[in-house]
This record gives sequence, structure tokens and C-alpha cells, in this order.
Amino acid sequence: MGVSLAAPSSAVVDQPVVLTASVSNYTGDPDDTINYKFWKDCISAESQNLQVIIDGIPRDPTRPACGQPDSGNLFNGVSANPQSFTVSYSATGSFTPKVFVQRRAAAGEDRADSPVVVSPAFDYSLSNGGSVSILRGTTGAQTIQVTTLSGAPSPVSFASSKVAGLPLGVTASFSPVSCTPPATVGSSCDTVLSLVVPSLAAVTTAPIPITVTDNGPLAKTTTFSLNITATPPFTFTIAKERDISVAQGATVDNPSVITATKTSAGSSEAITFSPISVAGLPAGAVASFLPSPALCPAGWTSCATTLAVTTTSGQNATPAGTYTLTVTGIASGGATANVPLTLTVSSTMGVSLAAPSSAVVDQ
Repeated sequence: MGVSLAAPSSAVVDQPVVLTASVSNYTGDPDDTINYKFWKDCISAESQNLQVIIDGIPRDPTRPACGQPDSGNLFNGVSANPQSFTVSYSATGSFTPKVFVQRRAAAGEDRADSPVVVSPAFDYSLSNGGSVSILRGTTGAQTIQVTTLSGAPSPVSFASSKVAGLPLGVTASFSPVSCTPPATVGSSCDTVLSLVVPSLAAVTTAPIPITVTDNGPLAKTTTFSLNITATPPFTFTIAKERDISVAQGATVDNPSVITATKTSAGSSEAITFSPISVAGLPAGAVASFLPSPALCPAGWTSCATTLAVTTTSGQNATPAGTYTLTVTGIASGGATANVPLTLTVSSTMGVSLAAPSSAVVDQ
């Protein structure tokens, strides 16, 4: 009767290891039951003595002898073939599993072809980049680092459901959702936690614990401080492209582009430009913006409008001269900004003088 024992060549401390024994070439009654005895590590005194004789290797008194296994290692009167037995090793090292099989008068034994080498279980540390401050209505990020401490690394998974303590309305997501650090102790891998803070979130400081797991039962937690700060008042500036000039009874042919620039943090408020926001116009002159109405929508990143001026002629002509205008933009929240602009109005009235080329005294 042939007996063989299959076992993995490597294992991890306290993790399941499956030993599988098979019986072959049995010439007795196929219905005969089988008795299995498993040892997860043993080497008989006879085998050690033989090894001393053949290989010259000193007998190792620390290796357990193949005594009677306890009841948990015995499978008596079973018909299963092959038969598996799950063990675990509580320490690192090299171990030799064995099985002894008896089927009526026939008996046989086998050991694993190579020792089961048991390595430390994967252990790692979890860290973060420190406290994070985020303005309401914006986003922020935190880097989470996984560092190998021992053992063969396995993937470490990240889930937004494992991010605790988030203030109301704040959402979190990871990229990537898992990482595996290199096997070298001290090596690490990273993921980025993105945080979205709504504009109406409460101003607060909160501890944010993050719990992650590897493929096994090992879970780790790291905690950082999230500071949600109030959005500062919206501010902006406006600038002109050029000063403008126009003749009486005409519209400027060199309109000026007015550009708005956001100068505060957070999102942009809507800004409106209207003819009534242009101060200092001479009588009969009217300002206009293109496009009309001139509006920078909420959330804008760049915004510009074009200012033109039209004057009157005739009896009620716009007076010729140079004028300083003030162009004002008004934000939806009440903030304002302005820029001075020079308007030059030229006369269209023609004047001529005719005189003779010669004359006589007193004539």
C-alpha cells in the first residue's frame, strides 16, 4: 500500500496549513476503512540515528519524536481518501509533517517532501500626514501610508465606510482603494484620502480615525485632525484694458475690456456690471456693456466684459472734454470693486474764418 503526504513548502505563523494524505495501491477490500495519524512536526529516533550514520549529521534532541498524536490528529475508521488535516504553527522555523496510515493489516507512512518553512505573520504600521485644514466649500486631501514591519506583505484595503468621525455633509474617498507595501522592512505604499467639504458645513475640529485591514484578520487604525474653517469674505478686483475716446454723436470705436479677478479663497460669487454702475459720465453720454446683461456667473474662474460709451450731438450735444469715469462691479454678496477710466469727448462742430488778402487804412 502506498502512502503520500502533501504539505505546503511555506506557511505563516498562526495561519491554517492543510496536510493531505493519500492511499494508493491497496490490494485489500475496497470497503476497508482507513486509520490516519497526523503529526505536524516529528522525526523518529530511528530516522535521526540513520541520518547520523549516513549523513554524519548530529542527532537533534530538540526535534520531537513521533509519539502517539493526540485525539485531534486521529481519523480512525474513515473511508475518506485522500484525508486532510488542518494545523497551524505558533512559531517560525522549519517543520516536518508526517502521516501514518493503517488499513487492516497494511500500513505505511510518509513525510512531506520538503519541510514547511514558517515565516512571521505580516505586520505593518499605519500613519498619516498630520492635521488637515479645509475651507468650507472646498476639498482637501490626506496621505495614508502603510509600512512593512515583518512577514510577507498582503494587500491592505481602504474603504470610505471605515473613515469615522466625519462632520455632517463631509464625504471621503480613497485612491487607490488598496496597496501592498514591499517586503523589505521599513518599505511603504501610500493611498490618498480625498475629502469634500460642503459650503454649509459647520466650522469645527474633529478627530478622524481610519481603520484598514489586510487579507487576514489584522486591522490597524490611524487618526488625524480635520479642521474645517470658515470661508473668508469674497473679494475681487477689476481692471481696464484702456482709456476710451469718442466724438459727439457717436459710439466709441475703441471700447475697453473690463476684467474681474478673484482675490479671496473659496468659490466665486456672481458679479454684475450695469450702465448705472458707471459714474462720472457727461450729459448726454450713455454707457453700455457687451454682452448685455454683463454677468460673471457664480463659480467663475475668469470673467471679462466690454465697456462702450455713446454720446449725443446737435443742440443737446455731449460737451466736449476729458472726463474721469468710475466703473464698478457688484458681487451678489454685496462686495464691490472699481477702476477709474478716462473718457475723451471730441467736438464735431466746424468753424472757419474768411478774410481778404489786402486792405486800405480806415477802409
